[in-house]
Amino acid sequence: MKTMKFYLNIYWKLATQYLKERMQFRADFFMELIGMIFVNLISLVTIGIIFMTISEMGGWDFNHMLFLYGFTLMAMSPQQLLLDNGWTLYRHVVTGDFIKYCFRPVNILFYFMAETVDIKGFSQFAVGLIVIIVSWTRLKVPLTLFNIAVFFVFMLGAVFICMGLIILTCTFGFMGGGTNAAMMLASDLKSYARYPVKVFGRVIQFIFTWIVPIGFIAYYPACFLLKDEGSIPLVAYFSPLIGFVFFIISSKIWIHFANRYAGTGN
Repeated sequence: MKTMKFYLNIYWKLATQYLKERMQFRADFFMELIGMIFVNLISLVTIGIIFMTISEMGGWDFNHMLFLYGFTLMAMSPQQLLLDNGWTLYRHVVTGDFIKYCFRPVNILFYFMAETVDIKGFSQFAVGLIVIIVSWTRLKVPLTLFNIAVFFVFMLGAVFICMGLIILTCTFGFMGGGTNAAMMLASDLKSYARYPVKVFGRVIQFIFTWIVPIGFIAYYPACFLLKDEGSIPLVAYFSPLIGFVFFIISSKIWIHFANRYAGTGN
């Protein structure tokens, strides 16, 4: 059984080679980084404009919304950074190129995803971290070891959900059709993670909690970190576990379909 050190060593080599290749076109490399920063800043400005006309959204004020936004950006960054190759899966399946991933003595999901590093994830993480620091300070959340530990544990659960959503939806690439419609839907749904779940109707609240766990990306972790103990939804306590379980299930489904892949011809 391969160890974590083994996979980290392989990933480091693959990522290093990919980044060296990208750095051959440095202007494009840095424009991608800067472009992602501007995209996220525009979203921040949009939130600011909204709160020029309202004082709160579902009981959450501007500073709380900043926290949700920053937490969402940080949670989505590893998925952006590590799983961008998922967008190309259907092309590999249609052309038959995917067969090359089936004969390596490593985890097939790891090998496929490790081929690409989306550098925009670095910019997204940086913006998210800055927003979190600003909102944390303005909300006057105590900077204790307990709160920091809780933040990292809940962030890990949120990262697992974001990664699980991409892995699960890109699985549709094995079914043919030459489309990323499911992944685009997942990306659109993740944008709702920056809003309090309770601003939606009961049906959407149910979907975002028990079917597509969008609420566990930022809202439920923020409830645990920012709300008084008496107002924390019970499901918020299980956010890290739900994220881990969702990621494992999504990965198992992806690998199941990958193992059934038999190429495009003889």
